[in-house]
Amino acid sequence: ENKNNYECLHLHLDKLLYSNRMFLLKKAILLHKFPIIGGIWIGNNFVYPRKYYVKDWIKKILTIGFILIVLIRWRKMKIYFLNEDIFSFLQKFPFIKNQVHLCPDPFQNHLSYPPTFISNGKNEFPTILFLGYHNQRKGTEWALRALLKWKDPLRIIVGGLIENSSEINKICAKFRYPVQITLMDWRLSNQEISDLYSIASAVIMPYIRFGGSSGLFVNSLYRNIPVLAADWGIIGKRTKDLSAGRTFIPDSEEDFRKNLKLLISQNTEIQNNPAVKQFLHNNSPKMFYQTLTGKKAEWIIEKTAS
Repeated sequence: ENKNNYECLHLHLDKLLYSNRMFLLKKAILLHKFPIIGGIWIGNNFVYPRKYYVKDWIKKILTIGFILIVLIRWRKMKIYFLNEDIFSFLQKFPFIKNQVHLCPDPFQNHLSYPPTFISNGKNEFPTILFLGYHNQRKGTEWALRALLKWKDPLRIIVGGLIENSSEINKICAKFRYPVQITLMDWRLSNQEISDLYSIASAVIMPYIRFGGSSGLFVNSLYRNIPVLAADWGIIGKRTKDLSAGRTFIPDSEEDFRKNLKLLISQNTEIQNNPAVKQFLHNNSPKMFYQTLTGKKAEWIIEKTAS
């Protein structure tokens, strides 16, 4: 808004500490090159350091220290986090409590197009989805290796850009019937995403090195699809707290397969869960808009997922 001169920052804090972006941001803030009124900051792995990784702990301490310095320096600044763990932690500091806010992580209610796929049906042939950008932190390659020992009928679909596509292709070549696998190694359109959701039995989020928030989680719940997540980070915590699926022990292929088998055999209607309904209400597009602007969003039409 021109009258208020907003500057919105969308930052992956776990990367900032060792990147050129961090240097430029600190220079801009310290020299006051532009006014910062507020922003959306996304915190990822720095909140969830692995037990014996000193680098993770150093990143966490430095990043939280940087946030505190910025908030103390600019008392009118407000920061919105998509991660309730970071929000709760920073609320413990009384001198910045009123500057820290929790931001909804909204589902995409336009992903409700009529499906164009010819579906085999959830109950007849279980279909699991890996969606998003697939890199080592997201654990897709690790999960596919674990599924090489899967013996029951299963359809696996990996959708979205793949960082190490050559290695993923080698793994996929080893799958044998009754396991079928499809790679969609490109940026998916809204129609393609909607089609995939329409045939999914479960969404797999094996984020064994990524602890941050993900829109894939809330979109899966919006489409009434249970989630299998690593028991680590904010996604693992949400999955357990909301009973939105199942979690597995990170790095345990056996536990991953066991919980996947339980998940797809239960045919869970997660939207019958009051906690999931409340989560979707709190993370709707309307709540997102109203939280950031302070204005009502009657013009936003929230469709029911089909």
